[in-house]
Amino acid sequence: MKEEKLKVASKPNLPLVVSAVEKKYPISNGKKDYVAVKSISFTIRENEIFGLLGPNGAGKTSLISVLTGLYPATSGDAWLQGLSIRTEIDKIRMSIGVCPQFDLLWR
Repeated sequence: MKEEKLKVASKPNLPLVVSAVEKKYPISNGKKDYVAVKSISFTIRENEIFGLLGPNGAGKTSLISVLTGLYPATSGDAWLQGLSIRTEIDKIRMSIGVCPQFDLLWR
């Protein structure tokens, strides 16, 4: 994780850095957790636009939910404008907009 923070610190102008983010959901019957997002990493540079494409169940909504702080990441981290989704999500929410598929109120 220290290496990732160094990468972000050395490139503070990057709008988005996603590093080894995983999201797993527990299954109540004792089976292995359901892996919705498996160790995804990518960087978005200034003036780039990106989209998430994939079939149903590919983890698109889960990734956006993690990046916006709706759900915590199981592991990994991401930085939006140098702010960590793990420790600075309140600040991140002040500078992003998301239009979810359902009504949502931040608490």
